[in-house]
Amino acid sequence: MAIELKTSTQKTSQISRNYQKLNGHRKTLQNLIDGSGITINGNNPWDMKVHNPNTYKRILSNCSLGLGESYMEGWWEAESLDQFFEKLYLAKLNQKAKNPGFLWQVLKSKLFNMQSISRSKQVTKQHYDVGNNLYEKMLGPTMQYTCAYWQEENKDNLEQAQKEKMDLVCRKLQLKPGEKILELGSGFGNFAKFMAENYGVSVTAYNISKEQIKYAREHNNHPNVTFIERDYRSAEEDFKEEYFEKFVSVGLREHIGPKNYKNFVRILHKLTKSDGLGLVHSISKKKVSKTLDPWTKKYIFPNGHIPGDQQIKKSYENRFEILDWHDLINHYNPTLEEWHKRFETAWPELEPEYEHQVNGQFKNMWDYYISSCTGAFKAGALKVTQEVLSKEKISEYKIIR
Repeated sequence: MAIELKTSTQKTSQISRNYQKLNGHRKTLQNLIDGSGITINGNNPWDMKVHNPNTYKRILSNCSLGLGESYMEGWWEAESLDQFFEKLYLAKLNQKAKNPGFLWQVLKSKLFNMQSISRSKQVTKQHYDVGNNLYEKMLGPTMQYTCAYWQEENKDNLEQAQKEKMDLVCRKLQLKPGEKILELGSGFGNFAKFMAENYGVSVTAYNISKEQIKYAREHNNHPNVTFIERDYRSAEEDFKEEYFEKFVSVGLREHIGPKNYKNFVRILHKLTKSDGLGLVHSISKKKVSKTLDPWTKKYIFPNGHIPGDQQIKKSYENRFEILDWHDLINHYNPTLEEWHKRFETAWPELEPEYEHQVNGQFKNMWDYYISSCTGAFKAGALKVTQEVLSKEKISEYKIIR
């Protein structure tokens, strides 16, 4: 009887110690996020509702990766996930806590070219080639997987806002009939067709995504558009000299990596005529970024990198004049919100195709991805820039908005 009593006491004691540890982890995490306005198990829509008490230790141990993976597995939730992330970013908590593997990620980005031609294909297989059905439902008829350009008159119309974005780029480039355009990173091909149809230009478009090229050739075929399923660096092999009047790259720079920024610019410089113009559009940050968020790098954009403003400007030195620098501060928020709304609406139809991907966590992963991006843009942690470039200094260039 004494032995049984002792064993029972030991179990009770162990349970008590485990509870104290879990409670200590919860308090530590709450102390870390104090100042953000987020309360663990609070009543606000942005508060974190925890279903698994191991969540606290997992986040404290693995930071961003633990936060994302525990959400994917249903350990916690937030009614308004984008607001949750907006508050985290505004409180700059991403700078206070680093994943234990963060320094290794930084070191890898400095030592290795994470966007070599072989590595660059990883993101297409993992993210862009998951099936065009998802993107058709989420993006709508324009199939533009980049920031739209929202005007007051089209504030509720994603299709029109995307057409406005495409037309804005064309007007900034001063496209003229008969010009030859180089497009690096052509997405689903709608923009190449838009340029050819509306401005009478011919477009040579590069993309390494098998599914996107397939979609482009099936849905955006045009006699003046050539889609090439090759890495953007192949353009230098295909065209040995100045050949294009204009160039454009929308949404590619986030994937080329900091070690390739100058080479990317060098290729554009080499293939553009001396009096030509170019435009590069990408997500960016005000400050120089060392590496991508670990969760995003693992699950969404392997080997990706968000450039800082100074990195962008430095890459153009001695090659291009920056004629116009346009920060699209508040245009990605409504774009992401509309994508998320369409994704949620279409999920019952998409579920049979995608429910078994990512260990059955595809829906949670996608919700987390879009919501975290929306929060980052709302907080100003991320933005979008468009730069108009010229090889020769132009004294008079009309700024277009």
